[in-house]
Amino acid sequence: MRIENGILYDVNEQDLKLLENKPKKFWKDVKFLGDGCFSNCTQLKEIEIPNTVVLAHENPFNGCDNLEKFIVSSSHKYFSISEDGSLLLTKNGTGLIAGAPKVCKLVTIPEGVEEIFSFAFANNKKLTRVNFPKSLKSIGWGAFENTSLRAAVISKNVDYVYYDSFKINNLKEIDVELENGKTASIEAEVVNELFFECGTDMKNVREKCAQIKKEQETAEMFKKYSSKNKTVKQKEEPKLVSERQEFFNKFIIKNKDREQ
Repeated sequence: MRIENGILYDVNEQDLKLLENKPKKFWKDVKFLGDGCFSNCTQLKEIEIPNTVVLAHENPFNGCDNLEKFIVSSSHKYFSISEDGSLLLTKNGTGLIAGAPKVCKLVTIPEGVEEIFSFAFANNKKLTRVNFPKSLKSIGWGAFENTSLRAAVISKNVDYVYYDSFKINNLKEIDVELENGKTASIEAEVVNELFFECGTDMKNVREKCAQIKKEQETAEMFKKYSSKNKTVKQKEEPKLVSERQEFFNKFIIKNKDREQ
């Protein structure tokens, strides 16, 4: 590991032994958790963050697949945790910094969280479902990138969603709640492009999604109308053939009578 200006970087598996056996020495000069400073430390199962650490950058625990629990003192000035310790939060509980990958499979984010930080759940292949709180207003860049989410619903309370937040291979559609309260189910790839095109502003994204939904409904109505007409036509054609055949038969019989 290395520490620059109080910022912790590049912790490896060997450094975890120091953390376990001599935690005071490990944390001695650390004030900030750098971007992904514990990345891919697969032996890390739980971590206690001391009161001397006052800030965390983008998910410091990305790729820590066996991490189950965060431990934070109730007197900590910057951090707090969810009731089960699986979520690392800001002190006031409005920001979600990271989720513990091993236990974050079906996640209900607590009410009061307003912002999900960048890469908070990124690369967690175990994560298949997340329930967002009504208080949520912003979802950071790459927050759910490369997870196994099967569904995502963005309520009309969310103001900003950053690019690549839902860059997920298995996610086919994203449900976007529109201003009128209705929900538009749009292809995930299209919605991700809208996040980029509209500069994260969900008001513009919702307007685009409403337009797409209207086009989808129009296309569906046209499809049903065409299908109905085709069915009617198929039913009428045998009838017309039958009527024509009957007329032709009568014409033949009438002409035969005249010849006789």
